[in-house]
Amino acid sequence: MKRIFLVANHSMFGRGVAHLLQQEPALELIGYEPDLDQATPYIQELEPDIVVLATHDASDLVLLGVMRLLHLMPHIKVFILRSNIYCPVRPDCWC
Repeated sequence: MKRIFLVANHSMFGRGVAHLLQQEPALELIGYEPDLDQATPYIQELEPDIVVLATHDASDLVLLGVMRLLHLMPHIKVFILRSNIYCPVRPDCWC
């Protein structure tokens, strides 16, 4: 069984991802925090196999936070899910 820690900065998106993870018998959701910096001590303590970062923004700050986390815990895997994607066809549209 893979142990998952979820970090989601948008509550509705995070609840949806948490619900999907809990439906999978091979996965155990062991923690959930809205902020990666606040989640880091819990992630270090709980030692999940996978950290799922569900965010509406994959900014440089978020990526730096992921890099810090991987430096502290190089054995974990991090998956980044974005809730919106920039649409290059229509610059005013977020898909």
